[in-house]
Amino acid sequence: MKIIDVYNFLNSIAPFSLAMSWDNCGLLIGNKLDEFHKALVCLDVTDTIIDECLLKKCNLLISHHPIIFNGLKSIESDSLVYKLIKNNINVISLHTNLDIAQHGVNYALANTLELYDCQALSSDLDSIGLVGRLKSSCSPNELAKYVKKRLNCKKISYISGNKNIQTVAVCGGAGANITKLVIHKTIDAYITSEIKYNIWLEAKRAGLTLIDAGHFNTENPVCDVLAKHLNNYFKTNNFNIAQNNIDIIEAI
Repeated sequence: MKIIDVYNFLNSIAPFSLAMSWDNCGLLIGNKLDEFHKALVCLDVTDTIIDECLLKKCNLLISHHPIIFNGLKSIESDSLVYKLIKNNINVISLHTNLDIAQHGVNYALANTLELYDCQALSSDLDSIGLVGRLKSSCSPNELAKYVKKRLNCKKISYISGNKNIQTVAVCGGAGANITKLVIHKTIDAYITSEIKYNIWLEAKRAGLTLIDAGHFNTENPVCDVLAKHLNNYFKTNNFNIAQNNIDIIEAI
């Protein structure tokens, strides 16, 4: 089994051709013809995750956020890219293609929150955002507590809308830019992250319950989905979520 076999499977469930034009996805470091040994799945490539790779003798990292995003003008010895190359660790990154994919970030988030009847928020955005329904209606405060528990958040921020919640839109990561679309759809609540102050004001005026559950927590469920898909397809247990795949932001 080679790295290209893993790459081809990932391409089949989250085609790299779906990635947005500004994005950088695919095999970003390594050689597709290298023999595959073991892999770690993570959101971000960090020093601690690379160290974990070395400890566990993994030669592949599968990350959501690209390790190389903008053009590199140098690769110095203290950089993550240098460390990966030096230790022969391949990196495959699935970013916006995994956001859009049917088994990707937003479906994983919706499933974790146990939403049903999920549909794309807009045909123009594919599945960048999804909307589904709760099993039973609840108050904005109850939904906020539920989201915090289900996503294992250290903290969340939210504003209460003007009605009980039944329909819920989700967008993993920084999805504040589609809040206006959610408002126009007359959805009861929207869960995403990295919400700016003016968006909070717009949501409050529109009576929308808006929840910021954090970038890490709204995207992290997809790591488990990816690892399970890979292990099931290749009939192995060599794809594991990195133990150091953790939210580095502290909260009190």
